[in-house]
Amino acid sequence: MLKAQFKKLSNLDSSDVIGGVAVIILPFVVYFESKIFNMFWIVALGEWVLFCFYLLFFELKNIFWDGRSAGFNTYLYLFLYVFSSSVLCYFFGFTILLIISSPCFPLLALSVVLLLIKKNSHRRLG
Repeated sequence: MLKAQFKKLSNLDSSDVIGGVAVIILPFVVYFESKIFNMFWIVALGEWVLFCFYLLFFELKNIFWDGRSAGFNTYLYLFLYVFSSSVLCYFFGFTILLIISSPCFPLLALSVVLLLIKKNSHRRLG
């Protein structure tokens, strides 16, 4: 049984480890960021939620669509996008609803469409 657990751990690649570490470290980064930029804590929390959503979206997309996990660059770009968008939204006075909802719904709709297309293409072939 212990051998099986080590085998599971050996199947993890670097992107799985980086993604897990990023989700663990990000709340601390967001805390210091909120202190530096004097952001409201809700904006910092929204940034963390948005990053986790994107992380989940890209992992699911890559696993179901490509059959592999996302790479380091994907996590880096996601973090930079979420960080910069939350800072810009804060400085330009947008609401937290705009930060959380505007990028999520188109991506969620796109992921559903892609999964439906893939499901229908498999159904036609087999």
